[in-house]
Amino acid sequence: MPRRIILSVAQRAIFETLPSGKTELAKHYLLNDKDLELVRARRREENRLGFAVQLCLTRYPGRLLRVNEQPPRSLLTFIADQIGVDADAFGVYATRAETRREHALLLLERFALRTFKGGHLRELVRWLVPIAVDNPKGNLLVGAVLNELRQRRILHPDLAVIERLVVAAPGRADRRVLAQINGYLSGHHRRVLDGWLVPEPDKQQSRFSWIRQPAGRTLPCESVDHHRAPPIHRRAGLGRRGSRHPAGGTATGSLQGR
Repeated sequence: MPRRIILSVAQRAIFETLPSGKTELAKHYLLNDKDLELVRARRREENRLGFAVQLCLTRYPGRLLRVNEQPPRSLLTFIADQIGVDADAFGVYATRAETRREHALLLLERFALRTFKGGHLRELVRWLVPIAVDNPKGNLLVGAVLNELRQRRILHPDLAVIERLVVAAPGRADRRVLAQINGYLSGHHRRVLDGWLVPEPDKQQSRFSWIRQPAGRTLPCESVDHHRAPPIHRRAGLGRRGSRHPAGGTATGSLQGR
């Protein structure tokens, strides 16, 4: 089964692109005195810069430096100026995979960071469901998950994993809403509504299926029959919320006042 696409190309770029403007760099990547002390403990210039870059990336966007990743020049310069090294030194650091891994482990331990595990995925799906009930837009849900991961000090995985997580949440949100709606219905309401799912003998089609068809496919005689018949919510005995009289007058258990 093909993977469901949650983000457009433009939206994905927003989440993947590292900060490069002066305002964004100052917002996310200013090092404090304790940060500088930790960075200066590295002996070589390239290691100080590489370690500082990894430290900054764990805070925003909340991940480690990727293999062969080359951050924007403005980002490297902004960090290099703070620690007093040349931004070009990063080129040497980027080729040393073992050093990058050692620094990553040190950062995980020093700042109590965690890597993303399968258990986190299931936990975050449950956390995301109430948010998806209110707003199911994929890009907003992805942003919410990334923010929550930073709050929990969990380094975020590849964006494709986040999209898998987001795909699962709206389905659960729909089921929760349906369960809540179903809780308001009496047995009479359910029987009437279930009747709309049963195909009519003379049409070989259920009334529910018929009303879902585009308006242009409706035959004139069917249109007349439809407008003569009471609306579905009245036939089921569902009055409007706050109504002083039960709709249709036949319901045994009105939702009124619930």
